Amino acid sequence: MSVANSVVVRSFPAPEPIVEQVLALPDWTPVRLFGILFPLWDVDVVGVRGEEQPYPFFEKIIERGIAQTGLVSGAMLADFLGLEPDLVERVLVSLEEADRLVRIDGQFHLAPLAVKSVQEGKKYVPTRTHLKLYFEGFYSKPLPNIYYDGVQILSEREAEDFVSERRGTDCPFYRLYSFQRWTPLAIKELTLREDRTDYHVPADMEQIALLRVTPAYLPLYIVEARKHLVENTPYYMVFSAAQDGRDTFLENLVNSYAEIALPLSGQEPHVVLSYPSCRDVRLKNDLPGG
Repeated sequence: MSVANSVVVRSFPAPEPIVEQVLALPDWTPVRLFGILFPLWDVDVVGVRGEEQPYPFFEKIIERGIAQTGLVSGAMLADFLGLEPDLVERVLVSLEEADRLVRIDGQFHLAPLAVKSVQEGKKYVPTRTHLKLYFEGFYSKPLPNIYYDGVQILSEREAEDFVSERRGTDCPFYRLYSFQRWTPLAIKELTLREDRTDYHVPADMEQIALLRVTPAYLPLYIVEARKHLVENTPYYMVFSAAQDGRDTFLENLVNSYAEIALPLSGQEPHVVLSYPSCRDVRLKNDLPGG
């Protein structure tokens, strides 16, 4: 993610305090720690939002007249407002050309932005707006707003450099691969959600269309932990820069998708973390995603 200079990039957690957090949990024992680059979809979309502009007097009263009285013809509006029919017709045509009105069988109906203008007493005009969205790389589920607040998202090239820089260190990172393709309906499904503002989509943005989809990665630490008396049931605790403490959103995904859990559990025999270091993690290759 390209973070503006005014936005502070959130620091990525260190492995030592992460393991200490897990050790402090009652009934849980950390077994292995993974440095993982989690696959995402970096998605660019374009849509239409309302930009506030001065509200001309005649446009305002005519739009308000349609909204509040239900009058839908030029003649009825002119009679009700006490205006010259030619003036009303000129304003109606102008509003129709600006996509603020829709004429159906000679009757005028307000477009959504015109309705909003009447409700708030401010003129809003449609403005083309670009927006960046992130989706997880397995089933194209949208990421919530916490991943847009200064969290570093890596491009494929940046991911390669990230892995190379940490190769041979006490805590190397490995890319987790997904073989799932981008879901074309993901954008439409997101725009139809009532809670879409929780996933970085403005409530007033309409006509959202896809421009570009590219792979991306989010750095994570994943701790494989075992609950006491349930040693054969691994659980993966996830830590990222998106949240203080555990990343509950991605933790739920990691433990819900077999495509993620199986590659993690299928590595070399478990090595108990006796101290907070990545040295005990025995991984040789990038992890396939399923």
